[in-house]
Amino acid sequence: MARAIHRQSRCASGPFVRVNCKAIREAELLARLFGIHQRDVEGNQQGLLQEAQGGTVFLSQVEHLPLWAQVQLLDALQSGCVHRCAGPLSARMDVRVIASTSGDLEAGLAEGRFSRKLYYYLNVVTLRVPPLRERPQGLEILAQRFLAQAVARQGVADGHRWCFTAAAWECLRSYDWPGNLPELASVVAHTVAMSDGPEIGKEAIDFAPLRAPGGRCETFPVPLVGDLHQIERCIVDEVIQRCGGNKAAAARVLGLHRRTLYRILNE
Repeated sequence: MARAIHRQSRCASGPFVRVNCKAIREAELLARLFGIHQRDVEGNQQGLLQEAQGGTVFLSQVEHLPLWAQVQLLDALQSGCVHRCAGPLSARMDVRVIASTSGDLEAGLAEGRFSRKLYYYLNVVTLRVPPLRERPQGLEILAQRFLAQAVARQGVADGHRWCFTAAAWECLRSYDWPGNLPELASVVAHTVAMSDGPEIGKEAIDFAPLRAPGGRCETFPVPLVGDLHQIERCIVDEVIQRCGGNKAAAARVLGLHRRTLYRILNE
């Protein structure tokens, strides 16, 4: 959505710079956002805010910015100036700002984790992106796109002929997609990898085997006697059994790499 807004705005000819606020280490945050003034060196290191000059800066997961960085960001946005680290140099800033959050900013305000002033500055127009389960009309378009991408990555012959059967579509539509788009992309990619031909049937679609239709996980007894390794092995064995002996599927359910699963089994 941020890219779509950028493409249809007066900033469309400028850069689109995405800043994942959760991915930047706190020690590097100031330099990455605002740049560095390097004494006795020609030029200065630009920060991400200045890289977006004349375009759009997209602050993804803005709730993960520490409070001190929120204050610095607010100052830059209000003054229209980027003050570089390690020196007095500053640069004018002309950017469109889009911020996104997957958390509860109002709770962050109440708990003092998010700056009220920055919240009001950013909260000019609010757009809610509904989860996939609330927009079934978009499922087919998205699934088709992920299917084309998965087929292209696999290098499958006659990729344009690959399609879902009616039963497969019904199966995809009836699922609640708690993992949203990443889960849809993963399921489609797995389906392509496991299918023999261009017609993908319902039997080829593999959701997380332990997930019940309502999105709840099934339970099974775990022995309280024994050390952690024995309990871990008991859980792994149960999941493998429920996955029909498919260790790759069991690893996906457990959130483990296959090598980690094999290490547990070997131990």
